[in-house]
Amino acid sequence: LSTVAPLDTTGVRPRRVTLSMGHMQWLINGQQFQRDTAAFEVQRAVEVWDIENATNSMIHPMHLHGFSFQVLGRSNSPAALRPLATASGGRVVTDLGWKDTVMIWPGETVRIAVDFRQAFPGAQLFLFHCHNLEHEDGNMMVNYRVPA
Repeated sequence: LSTVAPLDTTGVRPRRVTLSMGHMQWLINGQQFQRDTAAFEVQRAVEVWDIENATNSMIHPMHLHGFSFQVLGRSNSPAALRPLATASGGRVVTDLGWKDTVMIWPGETVRIAVDFRQAFPGAQLFLFHCHNLEHEDGNMMVNYRVPA
C-alpha cells in the first residue's frame, strides 16, 4: 500500500465554511450557486478549511472540483461515528489518503487541507458542492476562484 505524506499546514489559518439551510434552501456560507461569481478566493498555497455542518441538518457529502485534499480531523462527530475513528483527529478509515469528497454529519466539523499551488496559468473558477443530487440540483454549490 502507498504512503501519503501529510501536507504541511504549519501556521495556516483555517478558512471557515458553513453548511446550512435558509428560506428552505441549502446554503454554503449563506450563499447559493451563482454561475459566474466566486463565493471566495483561495490562495495559491496550502489552505485549511473547517467545514461546519449545521446541527439541524442532513449528511452532506461535500465534493471539491479541481483539487484533491487530505482530511485532518473531525470534531463533534455523531455518537455512531465516534467508535469508527481509528486514526488521529477522530478520522475514520475512509478519511485516509487523498480525497475529493468527504461526508460531513449534522453538527460535525471536518478539517481538510488543500494544496492550491498548481502550475496552470491564469485565474480559474472551480466548484465546491454537495453530492446529494437533490441538494446539488437545489444549488447547494459555490464557485471558488484560484487567482493567477
